[in-house]
Amino acid sequence: MVLTATMESPLVDVGSPLAALNSGSKKHRARRIKKGDRRGAPPSPAVPAPVAPAMEEDSEPCESDMERIVSHNFDAKRLIRELGTRELEAVEEARLQLKEGDDALHVGDLLPALLNLTLNGSHLESLRDLGTHLQQLTRLSLKNCGLKDLDGMNAFPSLRVLDVSDNAELKDISDLFHHDAMQVLNATNTGLGDLTCLEVLSTCAAVQEADLSNTPLAQAFDARTFELLVRHHAPSLERLNGSLVTGDAVALE
Repeated sequence: MVLTATMESPLVDVGSPLAALNSGSKKHRARRIKKGDRRGAPPSPAVPAPVAPAMEEDSEPCESDMERIVSHNFDAKRLIRELGTRELEAVEEARLQLKEGDDALHVGDLLPALLNLTLNGSHLESLRDLGTHLQQLTRLSLKNCGLKDLDGMNAFPSLRVLDVSDNAELKDISDLFHHDAMQVLNATNTGLGDLTCLEVLSTCAAVQEADLSNTPLAQAFDARTFELLVRHHAPSLERLNGSLVTGDAVALE
């Protein structure tokens, strides 16, 4: 008995792969079109860049952060920025803070109408650092500025109110001798410990109020004795350490 097996042809049908390739190519082109492939498409028209607005003629030029950090001069540009006004010639009251190395010699020239100046917490080695052009100033606050004396006070002949409190190293106020305009002195929490400061008050004919509380001098006496001492040296005084002074001046033996 003879068995007959059917043999499959070794030839491969090449039509199917070609059809698959053609089909894949068509799908690829379709995907390109769907995704917006613009190869070969005309270029899109260029969009003009926005034009920056022209700077007004009277506007201040921009100041870089580095210029602000490096600059130690209280020039017009810095004062305009810190005081928030360009009318410097009309400023009567200013609050500024001097850092180490700052040059404030020309503040008086730039603020000719200034009457009230506050520099609390500033780094101030001497009143001379403020120049000699603040002669019209009537109020000056120098709390916690590291002062040791009042050298240069003669540059403020119109000063009526002076606050030098919280200057722990301040031990000498002899530069207030014969400061005829001085009416109020706040020297609380300072290092004043010499009776000379009371002699200074005696030469300030217009002085009406003084605060010498929390000073070595005030702590060296009881409250009553200290009041008698101050009233003896400054008979025109109306308030001492925040309290009204009553009664006539006394003469000490």
